[in-house]
Amino acid sequence: MTDRRSIRVVYLTGSLAVGGAETQLVALANGLSEAEFDASVVVFYPDGELEAQLDPRGVQVFCARKSN
Repeated sequence: MTDRRSIRVVYLTGSLAVGGAETQLVALANGLSEAEFDASVVVFYPDGELEAQLDPRGVQVFCARKSN
């Protein structure tokens, strides 16, 4: 048995407010295999509506808390 490390993938976006790019980001992040990938999303602004759609078992969300 080989010891395989997960491939880390980080998506960076302004927020997870409803929009085309954000919806695609959620689909991409949720579609990655948890066995092969360690997915994270970094946002500048918190509390976007789409954050609730990210799989909490496989995708971590971090907020940079950017101020205007």
